[in-house]
Amino acid sequence: MACALLKELHRAQDVAGEDIGLHYVRDKDGREIDFLITRDGRPWQMIEVQWKDAAPSANLKRFLATGTARRLQVVGDLAQSKSFPDGLRVEPATHFLAGVHFAPATEHSDPSSLSGADAPGNGSGARGDEGRTKHPDDLAH
Repeated sequence: MACALLKELHRAQDVAGEDIGLHYVRDKDGREIDFLITRDGRPWQMIEVQWKDAAPSANLKRFLATGTARRLQVVGDLAQSKSFPDGLRVEPATHFLAGVHFAPATEHSDPSSLSGADAPGNGSGARGDEGRTKHPDDLAH
């Protein structure tokens, strides 16, 4: 998971000139979020990774108020995505990893563009290469 996010972060920085950061968050009580993605220095997306636990992580709710950043829990052993009224989304790792893509800055007002399944023009669940600049690593696949 970390490698896929870091690879896409580097692509977004190098190709599109995005100001994107990847962080780990932990408070003094030991509560943590696996990944916090920032855009232009502000929280953009929080991602919690679990192997089997599809129940929404309490930590995703604790760290930022609803609406501040997209909250996503990625689960390794999950058959179907789930969405919750507070905006939290739980999705299978295979689904998430198949479409990791940071939308260009002109599209980044909607943090849902991180996941390929949610990206505009990507109803097929494919990588979402439509309209994006190709990175040399992408051409090899």
